[in-house]
Amino acid sequence: MSTMPRAAWALAAGAVLCLAVADGVEAQEIAYAWADQPTANSYTPAGLYSFNPKGDVRINRRDVGLYDVSFMGFGRAPSDRSGIGGHVQVSAYRTTDRCNIRAWGYEQPDFRVSVMCFKAGTPGTPTDAVFTVAVFAPRPQVAYMMPGTPEIDALQAEIQDLQQRVSDLENP
Repeated sequence: MSTMPRAAWALAAGAVLCLAVADGVEAQEIAYAWADQPTANSYTPAGLYSFNPKGDVRINRRDVGLYDVSFMGFGRAPSDRSGIGGHVQVSAYRTTDRCNIRAWGYEQPDFRVSVMCFKAGTPGTPTDAVFTVAVFAPRPQVAYMMPGTPEIDALQAEIQDLQQRVSDLENP
């Protein structure tokens, strides 16, 4: 089994999310997908942009801006008390639109996330959008920090500075 690195970082839509993972946390405790076909009724995202250690990822469009993402086999048995809880992150991808978690939970033997996307500037107006979703099994060894904390704000400023330096080198 593969082991996750000590820390993983994601930069999406201008916000930084830090995920700290303790040594020994197994890769089978994390799954993710890039939902890049917003108007498709049902599809399996490209393997290069999705990961589910227990099986396939399936995305179903239920209505305009309303999606169900199923991580096949990622659910927990009802007798497994560690199956209570966990953490889910959803973010619209390369758009000003917003995507939110509508609901999530275990539907044996799968884990399902319901996602709702809204048009920017018109709250409550559903829209089809590309988004990312990540699922973390409930384990005490996983922690995260959200934007708006002093640590993340400082890190985000540092990343933006590095991005500017790279841009300056590429475009003298």
